[in-house]
Amino acid sequence: MLHHMYRLSELCRRRWQVTRSGLNAKVVDVVPGALGAIWIRIYDTHQIAEVANIGDVVTDFYTELYGVLAWKPVDAMTFVNKPSEAWGIARYNDYRDLEKKPVLDTMRRAFDGLATLL
Repeated sequence: MLHHMYRLSELCRRRWQVTRSGLNAKVVDVVPGALGAIWIRIYDTHQIAEVANIGDVVTDFYTELYGVLAWKPVDAMTFVNKPSEAWGIARYNDYRDLEKKPVLDTMRRAFDGLATLL
């Protein structure tokens, strides 16, 4: 899922002929969470999300499983380093909008939002 999100972002960047910071400027306010999802994919996907306690997080998707996969807060991921580049900081800050929210809902919203910008 994160891989396809990244590929879509690269398609947008190439069509618009912009740099990473140019992509950030076009996407950050229009599609919340998209840049955060693109940024967090550089880490191990098994460490960036966790199954939330039942009742803590509710999703719009029925998965036939108990519990919902939710994004971990940055503070809980000791392996995460805050980026030093301006474009990286924008993506890092956008991830903060995803924290503790259901992965499926936020990814679907971000992917669809990015796809509509094409």
